[in-house]
Amino acid sequence: MKKQAFICALLATVLLPGCSEDRETTPQPTDGRVALEATSGIRMNTRAYDKTWEAGDAIGIYMLNGGAMDGNGNSKYTTDQKTENGSFTAAEGQTLYFPVDGSQRDFVAYYPYRETLAEGNVYTVDVSHQTPQKDIDLMGAAKVEGKDKLNPKVAFVFTHKLVKLDITIKADGTSLTDAELAGTTVSISNQQTAAAYNVVTGGEATVTAGTPAEIVLHTDGLKAEGIVLPAATTENMVLTFTVPGLGNQAFHWSVNSATKSKEFEAGSKYLYTITIGKAGVEVSSKVEDWTAGNGAGGETGNAE
Repeated sequence: MKKQAFICALLATVLLPGCSEDRETTPQPTDGRVALEATSGIRMNTRAYDKTWEAGDAIGIYMLNGGAMDGNGNSKYTTDQKTENGSFTAAEGQTLYFPVDGSQRDFVAYYPYRETLAEGNVYTVDVSHQTPQKDIDLMGAAKVEGKDKLNPKVAFVFTHKLVKLDITIKADGTSLTDAELAGTTVSISNQQTAAAYNVVTGGEATVTAGTPAEIVLHTDGLKAEGIVLPAATTENMVLTFTVPGLGNQAFHWSVNSATKSKEFEAGSKYLYTITIGKAGVEVSSKVEDWTAGNGAGGETGNAE
């Protein structure tokens, strides 16, 4: 016990955060530097990518003096645990410290971390390639204001800036079996693929107008998922299901035909269950996890 007390006293003399015999993690007030303590959760119990942070997930944090940059931008913080509300630790040499004079600072953050951003702290988005999904699941955290060395804990709340599609494919069980649907691919047409997000000012991602493209979604067995850009209308957006077991026969469904899928709203997750038979496709949908995009009760539709 005496040895531990001696170590605490020694650390205090070299201007590190205080410690105690009960191993409190909150730094005690000192005349030296105090490090930022970063934690984060995600609105609606969602995550970077889905419901939980994964070990190794990294966020970028900016320290601001009011609205101005403080020379402490884009510091990499990572979590070493799988959890819905993560604690983050600075990468080597990137710890953010509060001013010794006790003045306050503000903080913003984004995910996933990039070492280099475009000019003006702009995070560029490209959804034309869908694998791996977590690399394109852009999230931002609103500014946390008024923190100082006596109050160093910063809790970020992240929100998704893009749109999630989650698709389950199954056979009708009469004319087709699930085994016959092996290798089915899914694509969505009429998509913008580029956007920009200012990680300091926050707000919404700005879609870059360009030539609409068809995006092939990520598939794993009879599941397909995609992250696409927000859109004011889903008009002319078509989901196409191509089945190798039927000689690459394609089945189509108009997204805009569903009452609650008239637009793709940022932060929303749209879930569709696709039942494929030789006579056509039946579509039902519901919403989970992210902000409800097309209603908790879901939607139905027919494709051909």
